Amino acid sequence: MGAFMALVTFLIASYYSVVLGWCAYYFVITCAHPLPGSLAESTADWEQLQSSAWPVVCHLLAVVASAMSVCKGVSTIEPVACVSITILLAIVVFCFYWAIFLPHASKGIVHIFTPSWGSFKSSSLWLDALSQNAWDTGGGIGTFLTYATYMKRSQGAVKMGVLTPAFNNVVSIVCGIMVFSNVFSVLSQHHYDNTASPVDLLKQSGPASTGITFLWMPILFSGISGGRFLAAIFFLCLTLAGLSSLISFVELLVHTLTDFGLRRIPATILVAVTMFVMGVASALDLDVLVNQDSVWGYAMILCGCLLVFLVLRLNPFKFRRQFYNEYGVGDWSLPLVWVFIIMLIAPIEGVGMIVWWIVEEVYTKPGTWWQLSRDSLAMVLTQWSIVALVVLALNWFMKPLSVGPPRNVKLRKLIGFFVRYEEPVRCDGVEEREQGKDPEEVEEEAGKEEQTQDGTSHISLATLATQNTPIVTVHSVNESEV
Repeated sequence: MGAFMALVTFLIASYYSVVLGWCAYYFVITCAHPLPGSLAESTADWEQLQSSAWPVVCHLLAVVASAMSVCKGVSTIEPVACVSITILLAIVVFCFYWAIFLPHASKGIVHIFTPSWGSFKSSSLWLDALSQNAWDTGGGIGTFLTYATYMKRSQGAVKMGVLTPAFNNVVSIVCGIMVFSNVFSVLSQHHYDNTASPVDLLKQSGPASTGITFLWMPILFSGISGGRFLAAIFFLCLTLAGLSSLISFVELLVHTLTDFGLRRIPATILVAVTMFVMGVASALDLDVLVNQDSVWGYAMILCGCLLVFLVLRLNPFKFRRQFYNEYGVGDWSLPLVWVFIIMLIAPIEGVGMIVWWIVEEVYTKPGTWWQLSRDSLAMVLTQWSIVALVVLALNWFMKPLSVGPPRNVKLRKLIGFFVRYEEPVRCDGVEEREQGKDPEEVEEEAGKEEQTQDGTSHISLATLATQNTPIVTVHSVNESEV
């Protein structure tokens, strides 16, 4: 399960770095060129980017920046990320208030809060919403599993688990109101064809939800006094915030490889090179990026189901008591209703939506669901199956890394640059046995406890070694402290 989640994160990071490169590109052109004042001018800027080699170059720069940050340590970008995200949030709030007072902005607000009841019958709507939340919160990627190894007991896992999705949804609603207010205002001022749905227009104005950021936001900033400066700050902060997310993906992959014995720098280089190679296709062809976004976006729901299965396997009651309520210091108490959600609601929600989507695809697209097209069901299941086979292959071929170092000294030094080998620990009494002493005598001498003046009891490792007991660390225990 862990390997599947790691590969899904790797494939998401491969095309996410392409989008991050677009943000960096727009920061540069915003500083160098005037902002577009209409949808036609903004579309021309977008098409100029896609017809050049800049997507590949910016993709490479994004991968290199994230890899260098991971090599230097993730703590180096934390202060920059905190400042940039704060500035980005301030700009979003400012643009929100600016957008809602634009002419005809009320039409956009009414549109976004007017439900289309017929769309609730589509499984794709629910899957897109669930995968979007899995992406925003990191719940379907596994990045928090890696960052949890650096957390302290006082940081509050339950508190962060509640506040993170809550604030994420609030910011998402604010951004949605801002975008739709801007879209309706621009369309009304330019007398655009009102028969076209703004949602359809946003989809047509750039694949993979690119129309919101790269087409409509520059138009919004062009109508603000000093908007060019705000647009440059916006795309700079967006780049830094995206870089912090990409770093979390790379850190997860590097951390996984180091757990298998690879050293950190070679593991980082391996992740960066393979991530760049896998992302080149998405940088050159937007259809590939859309395909990867849909395939692995839905795979995040599958990863969430695997995490739920893990908790069910460990016993949700025990998991809630030991890993949350008894472990956290100053944290919120995880209520008992969480067990009900994990045992009943979450499995039905995850598995039920995937089954619903598969059945709907088969019945609504009887002639195309089995074809390997961009958004077909067969394409999604095929790529999932390939990753599953790769996971099985990795489980087989990664086993030799657990074997000790080779006997050849030169080969050992060469492999030692890439793989960490731990030298065997020599226990007390081993040297005496190798020198020909009686093993029973050595064991009897080593097994005696020696009482020190402060009441500390020491146990020799030789006694434990002769019993074939695996020992990692033995601590001295003070009886008075106990």
